[in-house]
Amino acid sequence: TPPVTQPKAFNTTHANVQREDYDFFIKNINLNTVQTIPGSTLEELPTPNGSSTYDGAEVYFRSGDLTIQISTAQNVPAGTAKIIFVDGDVLISNTGTLNRSILTVEEGGYFAVIASGDIAFEKTIGNEITFEGGGLTTPNIAGVYIASNELIVQNDNNAATKDELFVGEGTFVGWEGIELRRTYNNTTSIFDAGINATYPTTNFIFRPDFNRNTPTILRKPSLVWQEVN
Repeated sequence: TPPVTQPKAFNTTHANVQREDYDFFIKNINLNTVQTIPGSTLEELPTPNGSSTYDGAEVYFRSGDLTIQISTAQNVPAGTAKIIFVDGDVLISNTGTLNRSILTVEEGGYFAVIASGDIAFEKTIGNEITFEGGGLTTPNIAGVYIASNELIVQNDNNAATKDELFVGEGTFVGWEGIELRRTYNNTTSIFDAGINATYPTTNFIFRPDFNRNTPTILRKPSLVWQEVN
């Protein structure tokens, strides 16, 4: 008896596995009913103007690349859900004097960035790691980040400057790949270089409450009917 195989749609390359990326989620959004981000830069998380709620969530849309420059600590409180759709690339940077927590999400809150291109976290987001391992579990940035292309944790790219530890809390997805570029070897200190063999340069912490608090608009199925015979 031949093995039973999962049927595939005719003349397609997929195996009936749904790719939950920008195109998947944006199908459920009517862009005429959400708040548009007009510029290419955000200095802080967007604030609703009373018309941006969509099924109980604050939904924002940017056509084109977006840079989120965080200069003061940002927080999403319990009972608040913010979703940013970007038809392009996203760069998130720390432009202030913050170290460690620059974007927090309280339990009961929700924050997501969903991009059609890359999502990159700049070298300025991180914890200063020491030989004793300080800052290993202090989150720098929390939320759900889904890139249809690559998700990138950028490095300093300076041979004399040790990278900082990136700690992400939540869900981080790069459908075309994930680049974790940081290292502790790019330093002139033999003690700092020794950290590279002891501690990670990137640490991800799972937040199961984000699954529980996912807004309804992201839970709706996206069905595709195709003939398979």
